[in-house]
Amino acid sequence: MFNVDGWGRGPSRRFLGSFRLIFMAATALVGFGATSPALAADEALWPERRGYVDVPMGQMHYRSQGQGPVVLLLHQTPWYSIQWTKVQPRIAAAGYRAVAPDTPGFGFSPPPKGQPTLEEYADQLVALLDAIGTRDAAVIGHHTGAGIGLVFAYRHPERVRCLVLNGVPLYTDEERTAKLKNVSSRKTELKEDGSHLSEHFRWVRQNIMEGRGSLEGVQLSTLGAQLAEDKERKAYRALFAYPSMQTALRELRMPVLLLTDAEDSLKPTTQWAHRIRPDFQYVELQSGGSHIAIDNPDPWSETVISFLDAQCVRSR
Repeated sequence: MFNVDGWGRGPSRRFLGSFRLIFMAATALVGFGATSPALAADEALWPERRGYVDVPMGQMHYRSQGQGPVVLLLHQTPWYSIQWTKVQPRIAAAGYRAVAPDTPGFGFSPPPKGQPTLEEYADQLVALLDAIGTRDAAVIGHHTGAGIGLVFAYRHPERVRCLVLNGVPLYTDEERTAKLKNVSSRKTELKEDGSHLSEHFRWVRQNIMEGRGSLEGVQLSTLGAQLAEDKERKAYRALFAYPSMQTALRELRMPVLLLTDAEDSLKPTTQWAHRIRPDFQYVELQSGGSHIAIDNPDPWSETVISFLDAQCVRSR
């Protein structure tokens, strides 16, 4: 049976899964034009809902899709919850509630006052889970989101059923010091012809994606950077200033999936994390780099949902 948060494989969850399969089979017979039957069914059953909750830093905006056990999706910097827009319906179709918050200062969440620590960014998630009415959740973080998710799991293990770290931001003390030194305030000079947007687009395309990936992913990255109110790069400063990532990683006791891609900039640090914790599951995908959740959501979703079904549902 479900517990108070919906985790379990009792009749309620089996009914939801059976209903999903029947509905998807029916839609496959009638057809949905150019849209795949599975995704058309997902969108019909679980439209996206949005909301705000009060957290210690102010208000936090989030997107929610689906019903069932909560899966928390934490985005990279300087993106926001739109990073997960293609994988949320897939997670919902698997019988979960996919909740994607905007980290304070990004998307539609107001920026924090002062310079928060990484611990303070992580602690916002306690208030979020309380507000949406769940005791614990599966937590998935990407890059900066993986750092926040890891620290959240370390500080509040009772609130994290399982953890997916997609690109672990793990650095030596020397690397952290160098990265902190190189973090500068982001001051975009607006140009009358809008060329500042195309310049940033080209920079992402050439320097972050190295010519790979879809134009859609580059555009969303560009728009996320322009929308972000984290002009002082507070999230990066908090991440690079945090001295205990290796300690936190060693202390985790819930099921953990270390996920990366062959073209991900944080593949080497994710491999390092696996050497520290060889007991954690490790998967390397081959088709998306840093924008995989947008550019190639199917293999990412299949890997993550398989882990959720096998490890999160049966844990505790």
